[in-house]
Amino acid sequence: MNQCRTDTGNQVIRNFYDEKFRLTTKETWNIASVSNADLKQSEEYSYKGDNFSVSEKKISLKDSEIQVLYTDNGMISEKTTYELVKDKPYATSKIKYSYNEDDKVIQEISVSYKYNQNYTKIIESFKKKYIYKYNEDEEIPADFEYFENNVLKMRNKYSVEKGNYTSQIFFEGGLSVKTYYEDYIRVKDVYSQNDKVIRVKEYEE
Repeated sequence: MNQCRTDTGNQVIRNFYDEKFRLTTKETWNIASVSNADLKQSEEYSYKGDNFSVSEKKISLKDSEIQVLYTDNGMISEKTTYELVKDKPYATSKIKYSYNEDDKVIQEISVSYKYNQNYTKIIESFKKKYIYKYNEDEEIPADFEYFENNVLKMRNKYSVEKGNYTSQIFFEGGLSVKTYYEDYIRVKDVYSQNDKVIRVKEYEE
């Protein structure tokens, strides 16, 4: 295994490479003195077969770990953060990405977890999801929908004209507010109850 070392003040970075000169381990040390060295962070890299693109990265810190998985194109597909309790990892958050053929994110799902005091079971989880739909004109932002625990909370829809779009927020009980923008200026709010319009508020220029 090959290695190299970089020193910057009290910080020392050690990189280790395999026989193909692919980075396998990166260690970041804080060395205050000859007898006082502290490993602040360690990163381990994995590869599929003879590929040079990283397929997995594991980051180890004092009280936590982070695992990152990559697609064949080098995009992050999944990232999981763990809390270390008595050296045992417990997932506290996870985020997953899906991509289209142009490597643009079309779906993003994140989940956070809370445990009981003894870390024997998950007592609470919270899920967020974004769905993106891209417009042909790249200058126009992507349409998106936002969900919390699989319940639709927000929807933005952009038109073929730059600066014209609607933003709709959904509340409990079937209430929603849809705001219309023209040339980035708010022109109207439409209040609905179970898809029935109950109020319209227009804004003067």
